[in-house]
Amino acid sequence: MTRLETSKSSCVWSKVNKFSVGGGGPPISEEQFSPSTIAMLHLQIKELEAEKRRITDEAYHGTQQIRQEATQKIENVHKAQSKQAHLVHRLQSKLSEMKKCNEELESKLFDMGEVSLSAQSKFDDSQENLKTNEENLRSLK
Repeated sequence: MTRLETSKSSCVWSKVNKFSVGGGGPPISEEQFSPSTIAMLHLQIKELEAEKRRITDEAYHGTQQIRQEATQKIENVHKAQSKQAHLVHRLQSKLSEMKKCNEELESKLFDMGEVSLSAQSKFDDSQENLKTNEENLRSLK
C-alpha cells in the first residue's frame, strides 16, 4: 500500500469508527476487512466526494444565476426610474411653458376686452353724436 493509500485508509477507518452503529463496541480495525472491501469503501468515498462537489457546484452556479438575475432586475429598475424622471422633467417643462402661454393669452384677452370696451364707448358716443346731428339737420329743414 502506498503512503497516500495508507493515509486515506486511516481517514476511512476514523470515519467508520466514528459513525459505527451502536458506538459502544470496540473500534473496527483495518485488518478485519478484505482488500476488496477497503477498495470498495475508497470508491464509495470518491463517489460521495464527487457528488458533494457536484452539489456544491450546482448550488454555486444557481446562486450566481440568481445574483445575475437580481442585478439585471436592479439595472432595469434604475433604467425605468431614469426614464420616468426624464419624463417628469419634460412634463414639468411643458407645464411651465403652457402656464406662461396661458398667462400671455389671458393678458391679451384682458387688453382686447379693454379695447373692445373703449371701441364700444366710442361707438356709442358716435351714435349719440349722429342722432344729435340728424336731429339738428331735421330741425334746419
